[in-house]
Amino acid sequence: MSEVACRFCGAVVSLGEAEPGDRLSAECQECGSLFWATAPEPTGFETVRQRPKPTRKQAVAAAVPETPPIRAFMSDRPSTGTVLLIPGQDPREMLKLEPPKTLRRANLVVEGPRPSHLPITGARTEVGRKGAHLVIADPALSASHFVIEAHGETYVIRDLHSSNGTRLNGHAIQSSRLVSGDTIHAGATKFSFRIEEVIPLDPAG
Repeated sequence: MSEVACRFCGAVVSLGEAEPGDRLSAECQECGSLFWATAPEPTGFETVRQRPKPTRKQAVAAAVPETPPIRAFMSDRPSTGTVLLIPGQDPREMLKLEPPKTLRRANLVVEGPRPSHLPITGARTEVGRKGAHLVIADPALSASHFVIEAHGETYVIRDLHSSNGTRLNGHAIQSSRLVSGDTIHAGATKFSFRIEEVIPLDPAG
């Protein structure tokens, strides 16, 4: 039995009992194409059937190279909302973003019907009736009554030889370390010392 390869898809097409050199019409059972074929000369070897032609889906899949995974990560300036895509790296690794950095901010709150929040800035902040960094309208206060000093993230309160003294959490003090939530009495005024952690809107600002 003579066999030839389809000119269009490469599939094996049988020519039946055609003699070598016979030219006849052949029909491919794989792609349905009609073409003229010449019966081949016998080779003396067993016919080896060709591998079936791959389907269109298989051919497209083989022609398209494997796409490397995409690595996505946020810009170092979150306010811009920029996303950078870098091929070849796992996006899950870049999604392990560092938590935003927080800032510690100290405040002195003047208690009363309408509390006032006074920021503690700089290494030394004096509180008193006049001539101080934070001036409080309290006749019972000395001109410079007490001072709050910042040593890194540690805060210390010192009485400045005031007339009526300074009390911390109900105890008279000359100098003491402050922690968030402490209560300070000076003159006729009650203060609360508070430390808050805030996230800056723009880390570069």
